[in-house]
Amino acid sequence: MTLIRIFLGPFAGKAHVGWFALHLLMIVGLTALTQLGGIAYWLVVGVARSYKRPLVGWLVFAILYAAITVAIAPRLAPTFGRIALPCFTGLALQPASPLFCALNRHYVRPAAAAVADDVARAVAREYPGSRVAYLDGSFPFLDWLPILPHLTHDDGRKLDLARIRFNPGRILRQRRSSRIRWA
Repeated sequence: MTLIRIFLGPFAGKAHVGWFALHLLMIVGLTALTQLGGIAYWLVVGVARSYKRPLVGWLVFAILYAAITVAIAPRLAPTFGRIALPCFTGLALQPASPLFCALNRHYVRPAAAAVADDVARAVAREYPGSRVAYLDGSFPFLDWLPILPHLTHDDGRKLDLARIRFNPGRILRQRRSSRIRWA
């Protein structure tokens, strides 16, 4: 019975039409924001409705989303021609915010990752103390779903970069560059 609830998602059990609309809106919104959040939400809704405590459902959703983001997506992304950029700071190439990794917006094609890494190393050599931060790349799967608001960020070939100059312990200035495209 629980497996049926998982696969039926928001359609498991009886509910008011307003609840269906709310759940479908959440699924579409989370898919547009993270690509994988809608899948995690769909799987959790059917099971969470059997519990009378909404906090349990949100906790299960957070754990499932984290597991998909950390363990499953990086392993499956290469089958779709993408790899994950590094999510840690202190490297020549780093995310401008941890949210880019948490929202699965840090996947690019291997050629784009190599060029971005080369640019970051060249900037670090030329301007000691500087780092190159990436912003939006692409989602881990499928070419037809762009990252909003970048309607062209759908194939893993585009990556927004910014150069960050550091003073020991604090950021002096962050400047966003234009979008860089790789064939």
